Amino acid sequence: MKSFGSKPWILPQPVLIIGTYDQEGKPNAMNAAWGGQWDM
Repeated sequence: MKSFGSKPWILPQPVLIIGTYDQEGKPNAMNAAWGGQWDM
């Protein structure tokens, strides 16, 4: 059997969003970081 070695998987990475409301109830959101996969 052929060994392909240890290689990272290419997968869609999730985006982590922080959302909040101000005192008047207006929503706001920010892209905080790119999520990722650490291990199999």
